[in-house]
Amino acid sequence: MAQDEPDGRERLLRAAVRHLERASEADLRIVDIAGEADVALGLIRHHFGGRDGLVAAAQERRIEGATRADVRGLRRLLDGVTTTDELLDGVEAFTRTLLEHRRRDVRLSRLAAIAAAHGRPDAREQIGATLAELRQALEDLIAAAQERGVVRGDLDAAAVATFIQAYAFGLVLHDLDPDGPDHDALIATIRTAVTALLTDGD
Repeated sequence: MAQDEPDGRERLLRAAVRHLERASEADLRIVDIAGEADVALGLIRHHFGGRDGLVAAAQERRIEGATRADVRGLRRLLDGVTTTDELLDGVEAFTRTLLEHRRRDVRLSRLAAIAAAHGRPDAREQIGATLAELRQALEDLIAAAQERGVVRGDLDAAAVATFIQAYAFGLVLHDLDPDGPDHDALIATIRTAVTALLTDGD
């Protein structure tokens, strides 16, 4: 059985994340996770303090991975943008990516991870810190776009970053609605809202 602690911790975390992607948190048994990770059961207590700590860390990892992917996409969008039209075209392309079928599971995974923080201060604190870090990364991108004059400078960059996170995550409502609007109608509405909010309308 592998006993290297850094590798063991990571294997435990990955095994727990895999479990949470395919089954419920209630079904997670630490003996199964330790077996899948090929580590001693005691390493769960050593690294995470117990089952709850492992679950909190795994849920935080799920949030981090999903949100970092959005940050990378927005960085690609904003880094090359020099005009308002380019910004709006980029937002439309980003939204089309978010609406791809594979992203539905990512959003649902994020929703489950956030829900897992309810009533658990340790998980809430851990997930909250990760979301704050990622919001800061978005805020920095928005501030840079404001300096270039692509995004309105009178808006608070942190508030814009929070709006972007909320809009991207809020698409889960569309994912779950079998009778929701088609993608083109939704994208047109989002583009109109972003135009009004982030640009001077030039």
